[in-house]
Amino acid sequence: MIVLMLMAGALVAGLCVLAYTLAVYALPFILGAEAAGLACTSGSGLIGANWLD
Repeated sequence: MIVLMLMAGALVAGLCVLAYTLAVYALPFILGAEAAGLACTSGSGLIGANWLD
């Protein structure tokens, strides 16, 4: 029983580390890609979208 509790705690800690890593690295990339896509579709073209990204 104690082993299962330790494994559950390790799993929760691992998921917290994964969530933090995704928030630090993936979220800014996704927001930048979304901003570039919005700039491209708003009429600024590829040059404006690349300048923004």
